[in-house]
Amino acid sequence: MQVLIQACRPVLGVDPILFLPASRMERGRLIRWRMGWLPGKTKECPCGSDHTSRRHLLDCPLVPVALFEQLPQPDQDQIHRIDFAITSLPLSSQEPRPAYWIPLLTILWHIDIICNPDGDYSHETEHDFKKLNITSFSITIQTINTNATAQYTEFNAAKGGYEFAIFSDYIK
Repeated sequence: MQVLIQACRPVLGVDPILFLPASRMERGRLIRWRMGWLPGKTKECPCGSDHTSRRHLLDCPLVPVALFEQLPQPDQDQIHRIDFAITSLPLSSQEPRPAYWIPLLTILWHIDIICNPDGDYSHETEHDFKKLNITSFSITIQTINTNATAQYTEFNAAKGGYEFAIFSDYIK
């Protein structure tokens, strides 16, 4: 319970997850995450390395690392990265959604499938572009590793499809 309270916003107001563009299923996942109902009861993770806890799902190999790299990084280690991303959403419906909005929805989609494998996901794509009125976009993120390698993570989406490309360049 203390973890959920720490993830709350310091001010009262309408939570941005209620006005940012999302399908009913995506909004439901956001609310379930906020309420602590997702991931739900812990059980063996399909990856076989741990159980489905919030802590494990940050490192679960079934959730693409490239998505987590697009979320904002909290200053403190005790704040969960997904909670921090949700808390960092704009407070006004007049502000544009942040660049990490689609990756956040996609992470929660993966988590929902991992934690509820018997659910019916046939009616939705990884992120429902048509409902979000997105025809295409591209995000490129550069991270410099300690071994002087630049890793570029590119996420492309068009016409409801998606594609990930991760490549590295040696920095001289």
